[in-house]
Amino acid sequence: MKLDRVIAGLLVVGSLSSLSVFAADSKMNAADWEKSSLKGIKSIKYGIGYDPTKAYTKTMAATLADTKLPMKSVNLDVEQPVESGEALVKTYIDERKGGQAWVGLAVDQKSQLERNPSITYSAETYAVGKLVAKKDAGAAIKEMCTQFVKDYNAAK
Repeated sequence: MKLDRVIAGLLVVGSLSSLSVFAADSKMNAADWEKSSLKGIKSIKYGIGYDPTKAYTKTMAATLADTKLPMKSVNLDVEQPVESGEALVKTYIDERKGGQAWVGLAVDQKSQLERNPSITYSAETYAVGKLVAKKDAGAAIKEMCTQFVKDYNAAK
């Protein structure tokens, strides 16, 4: 069975938010609808699940700055509400066997239920990721942030 996109949700208990964990080997090209969903973003919150040295956070900040949007670094260990026009750009590294790591980037945006517009919620609207050597995680984050910026600029 061929799966276009395999994503499993990891529910974090307590006051923590729900983070996505990719389960496929590679998905570096977002679907057309995911790219289109980036139109209208007016600001970015960004963060990484675990970054004790802040090196990956600095890479994200430097690369996402090319959107020319207002940005704010956030702690993904606490729930991050997403407002209208705002994107929450999350990256994460999931260590695997054999010195490998799954590196993913996902975007949450405020969404609205079409049949009942009074219902709004935060939804993952864009996701890319790939399996890399653990030592290449920083380069993968830069690559994914660069792709996000390219997709955002094409959509706006």
